[in-house]
Amino acid sequence: MTKQANINTTTQYKTEKRDANVGEFILITNNSKTPNPSYKDGDVVIVESIAPYGVYGPGNKGIIWAADYEVIIQKYTPTPDLNHMDLESLISLSGQVMARIRELYNRALSPEFNAVGTVIGRVSSNGLSFKVDTRSDQQKRDDIVEKAKGFIESISLNDVNDNGVLYSHEFIVNAEKRTIAALRRSPGTTKIHSKGVAKCSPNDCFNAHIGKAIALLRALGLEVPYEFLNVPKPTEVRVGDVVEYRGVFGGLKVTTIVPDTQYVSAPNNEAALSSYASEKGRIIDDSRTHLSQEKSPDLGKVTMKLETHELNRSPVQLQREQIVERAKDDFKKLSTTYRPGCPSTEGFRAAFSPRTESVEVYVNREKRTVTVLITYKSSLDRKKRVSFRGIAKCMPTECFNVHIGKAIALRRALGMTVPSEYLHAPQPTEVRAGDIIECKSYYGNRIKFTVERVEKGRAYKVDGNYVRLDGGHYHGGFVTNPKTVDDSQEF
Repeated sequence: MTKQANINTTTQYKTEKRDANVGEFILITNNSKTPNPSYKDGDVVIVESIAPYGVYGPGNKGIIWAADYEVIIQKYTPTPDLNHMDLESLISLSGQVMARIRELYNRALSPEFNAVGTVIGRVSSNGLSFKVDTRSDQQKRDDIVEKAKGFIESISLNDVNDNGVLYSHEFIVNAEKRTIAALRRSPGTTKIHSKGVAKCSPNDCFNAHIGKAIALLRALGLEVPYEFLNVPKPTEVRVGDVVEYRGVFGGLKVTTIVPDTQYVSAPNNEAALSSYASEKGRIIDDSRTHLSQEKSPDLGKVTMKLETHELNRSPVQLQREQIVERAKDDFKKLSTTYRPGCPSTEGFRAAFSPRTESVEVYVNREKRTVTVLITYKSSLDRKKRVSFRGIAKCMPTECFNVHIGKAIALRRALGMTVPSEYLHAPQPTEVRAGDIIECKSYYGNRIKFTVERVEKGRAYKVDGNYVRLDGGHYHGGFVTNPKTVDDSQEF
């Protein structure tokens, strides 16, 4: 009998010794502190919930202590050692290798594969034809990003419970910490059914779309495709990329958004992409979630550009302003669009119709809340009744914005997912006319006032008093630095 040599006999794991998050896979390595009969060393388990000093896996099989597991960050199959294999095993192995090559070759001939237009035919010395992928690393990365976007969209339309009702998905993106959490909520409730987390390595380029796909797969308890975990790094700097590079004279690192195809720019500092920035810098985020698409009326070509850009302004401030504008458009569109299957206040799902129901907004600036009520008048007693309700509350440490709050509250009233950019909008870095700022007086009292105008580094009140924005103060005036507590610019 021929001995079968299986090239996939042993899967090995790259692990980290740390606390696991919900949705991550762990490897049992030391089932010893309090032996758990449900697990043994070498078992791979998905984390379903967190416990004090440990975690729980599926099926309520008891706690897995933190000392007994390591978090899996990568899995791979080692290459067999050919020098220690006998003749029969080598022959069997070669047969498996050729079968795998034919499988890949046949898949390469499929219409879907060839539609990409990235492969060429080649014939080896033994007469075997196969396909070679000629795409650049940038093209491969672009294709994986598009695949991740398509996956997220597909799942959001097909992830239903036993009653055929869609789960809602919320993504929490922290570009600074390079992490994304996917929250999968039960239909019609705020209860988290499952959660998945994706974390980008410090040496890799962060991409929100790929991270969302990974986190959502983990929330669903599915295996993450190899290509999502091993994406080539970008090789081209594009509009909207976040790049990091050192100043021309070797100063501190500058992190900024690329505004156009010629320059990497930051306040009072810019470098040509063709020279310094392209050679010395690196792309740390190519999510480009703050870009808009424009279609050329003559050629029909789609181009990407920053929605708002002035070279002398903070990229963080610009990003916040773009999110506010998107929230305004979002609220306007959703408040005038028919939507079925919304969670009503009476415990069942109903449809929202702008023809028969009205959207009412209640803003409490002191409590920093926005409430949206969708109401209708009963045909029987003509009394106003609430069909749907949604509430948004701003954290005390964050800047309040009515427009973002309205979009969040309306989406919650309609049972829709809230975009992570609304929940984690960057804080303002500039003071503008119409903002409400908070600062201390010379005597230590906290003062809030609405800025009438900003001139030469000073924010003026209507009565002529001002705050210096450069960190200084004057006797009898206001002590800086001021904090913007409301940038809604609504009076």
